[in-house]
Amino acid sequence: MVKIHERFGPPLLTILVFLVGILNLVSAVQPSLPDRFHQLKEILPLVLIHSSRHIVALLGFLLILIAGGIRRRKKVAWWFSFALMLASILFNMLKGLDYEEAIIISAVIGIMLFLYPSFTARSDMPIIKKALRMLAAVVLINIAYGVMGFYLLHKPLGIYPSFYVYLTDTFREMFSLSIPNFYITNHHARWFINSLWLMWETGLLLVVIMFLRPVVYRYTTRISDLEKAKTIAKNHGRSSLIYFTLWEDKMLFINRESTCYIAYRQVGDIAVVLGDPVGPKEGLNGIIEEFIKYCDGNGWYPTFYQVLPDNLDLYEKFKLNKLFIGSEAVVELDSFDMSGKRWKQLRNTLSRFDRQGFKVVWHQPPLDADTVQKAKVISQEWLYYQGGDEKAFSLGWFSDEKIKENHLLTVEKENGKVYAFANFVPMYHLSQGSPDMMRFSRDTPNGIMDFLFLNAILYFKEKGLQGLNLGLAPLSQAGKEETSFFADKAVRYLYENFYNFKGLYEFKAKYSPRWEPRFLI
Repeated sequence: MVKIHERFGPPLLTILVFLVGILNLVSAVQPSLPDRFHQLKEILPLVLIHSSRHIVALLGFLLILIAGGIRRRKKVAWWFSFALMLASILFNMLKGLDYEEAIIISAVIGIMLFLYPSFTARSDMPIIKKALRMLAAVVLINIAYGVMGFYLLHKPLGIYPSFYVYLTDTFREMFSLSIPNFYITNHHARWFINSLWLMWETGLLLVVIMFLRPVVYRYTTRISDLEKAKTIAKNHGRSSLIYFTLWEDKMLFINRESTCYIAYRQVGDIAVVLGDPVGPKEGLNGIIEEFIKYCDGNGWYPTFYQVLPDNLDLYEKFKLNKLFIGSEAVVELDSFDMSGKRWKQLRNTLSRFDRQGFKVVWHQPPLDADTVQKAKVISQEWLYYQGGDEKAFSLGWFSDEKIKENHLLTVEKENGKVYAFANFVPMYHLSQGSPDMMRFSRDTPNGIMDFLFLNAILYFKEKGLQGLNLGLAPLSQAGKEETSFFADKAVRYLYENFYNFKGLYEFKAKYSPRWEPRFLI
């Protein structure tokens, strides 16, 4: 179970770190109180007091940058913030005995220490090494630029201080320390100092962003893990998505007992899981907990796409959010009957294509090269005129090797020309047929996919299967599932106005399917 402080602590601390950054910036531009300033002058050099003001501004800038890493539970961001907070207390006191700011920051540090166990996200070591190399390069480039610039500023005056002086002036400016009045009164010198400061700040910004980036998964799935997942899928697969969880565009997370697996893809700082975990029911709770911890350790947000309603209780235990995203259409073959007035149009479609000499041909795996090539030509033409690319992830894409493994249904004429096809993927323990790619050539008569599907329904009904799975109708049935008012409104708006979600739903609805809700967790 996720504890309250683990759930709400990092977002709260993100806000607090950001506000401390703002506090530092505001404090840096405000003049010191006269009494306190005079007390400081008695014990500290004036240069240190003025320099502390610049450093407080710099610390505020860095804290604002680091707040994003706090939100992602990055351990390195916590340590950076902790060090910057301590420095903020010191320099707020040095610049003007600002104990009010110091007290506020001390309170935030106390909250940080309490929430430290919540920060488990590790950093990406290759990126960290790259960031350190960049930091070194930024420092060296700024030093070179600074030394050269200060040398050129002195040259017209015939003054040639030592390299040490140029180097000292460069570091003074990089770290916001005081510099000689000459640089302030000279117009060109002010421009140069501003440019040096801009280079330094920009370089620091890039380095901080690199330090706080989420872990990037760089490894391919091991063959041994893929074989384990295939065995688990064959024994426990009960979803139309199982076949696609084993494709090479997914990464696999297998539990310690090797009894369950999760197929996912990393997108930025989000780990998108395809469907539910696969495995025996008693092991699903454990692998979800393992995967959430794994994501926390990498700075990722776990997201489960197309979750079955049967498994919602598993996610509720971890206080994850639920959003209804559509319904999957399953034609119930036991009760399927094309008699009656409502089926007249589809009966006419069957008769029309029969009269025109079209027929359906079932090709059993493994498919021969000629059949694969004919389907490939149709697929390429379909993609070209659709003006899009293969979608992947929750769908397959045309692969000569993959399609050889599938049953293929083609619509042809006696001359052997193929006009349309659909490949049907394994459903493991579900007694259903399930098409993946459904594609047709441009010169195909209207209604050819209805002709194909009706023949598929009759074929699977004859084979004794219980259903034909027509896949997800995204955003359909909005408002029929328990969800928030605003989420329902958003889903309904997208359904009505974007893509062709409504048309896709209506195409599938004509077969009077059973609608099964699917969720995003």
